[in-house]
Amino acid sequence: QGYGAQATAEVSPEGVVTGISLTNRGEGYVAAPRVQILGNGSGAEAVATIGVDGGVGTITVTNGGSGYLPIQWQGTQQATVLITTGIITNLQYR
Repeated sequence: QGYGAQATAEVSPEGVVTGISLTNRGEGYVAAPRVQILGNGSGAEAVATIGVDGGVGTITVTNGGSGYLPIQWQGTQQATVLITTGIITNLQYR
């Protein structure tokens, strides 16, 4: 469930992801979406929350990783944020 959320990564000159800025909150999320940071670096992790309206509420970087690039340069890939549908686990009906 949910679609449309988009964000950009903020990368330090040392190649560490320091933050993520939401550019589109999306809609229809019923669980926090999965956030992935793609690019030439590794190790960056982030978690998202959903707002009461079903859009992404916040994205918090939990590990900045290393080796990421703030811009695309000579065949490299800049840090890119991928937001995919959340997964509900342990749902119980009563």
